Amino acid sequence: MKALSIDANDEEIKDLVIEWNELLAAEKYEEALSMFPSHKLEVEWTPELLEQAVYGYGVVGYTREEIKEMFGPEDYKVTSIFDNKEKNKIINSIEVSRDWNFKDENIIGMVHYDCVPLNGELSDLTARFHIRKIYDNNVTLEFLDLHVM
Repeated sequence: MKALSIDANDEEIKDLVIEWNELLAAEKYEEALSMFPSHKLEVEWTPELLEQAVYGYGVVGYTREEIKEMFGPEDYKVTSIFDNKEKNKIINSIEVSRDWNFKDENIIGMVHYDCVPLNGELSDLTARFHIRKIYDNNVTLEFLDLHVM
């Protein structure tokens, strides 16, 4: 699990999300999930489920063949931010907010990552994370979901 100092700035948090994106681009779903704890309220995230959310454009629970039958032949893959011509727009779409009020006092903010690049293009696939306080002096991200806004 990746952690930062409790006083980490927004850029440091964005860098974690970028690192997570690059693991997805390399199709290292297990490594991406191991970067952060996952919130288990709606679904228990596994590497296979994360891969389904990518190739299914936010839809989970179906095979590649079922997705192609329902939505067409497109097979989606997360692509590198660094190789994208709209790199700055993608990085700027990672919104770090610390002004939320949560019931859990260890959740001190949210991250919304819009424009997850798929097949080299910006998409409306969005990843959401809590900023979670761990121990006394550290924070990590908690993966919530990957969905279409």
